[in-house]
Amino acid sequence: MDKNECKNLNGTCVSKDSKFSVMHEGKRHDNCSCSIQERHYESFSQKARELLFSVQYSCENKTFSNRL
Repeated sequence: MDKNECKNLNGTCVSKDSKFSVMHEGKRHDNCSCSIQERHYESFSQKARELLFSVQYSCENKTFSNRL
């Protein structure tokens, strides 16, 4: 997946510059854009570093993330 691209919640690929609507917890949010967030965290049980990607959606009145 390109850094400039992420999927909206309907599974459609969108560029981070395009605006789209997202349904989240039963509510519709307009003018959303998205970006990919990378987070490193270490798991003590596995003694392994894991890299988690999540998509952050920024909408008119709400920001939320989805794990990939």
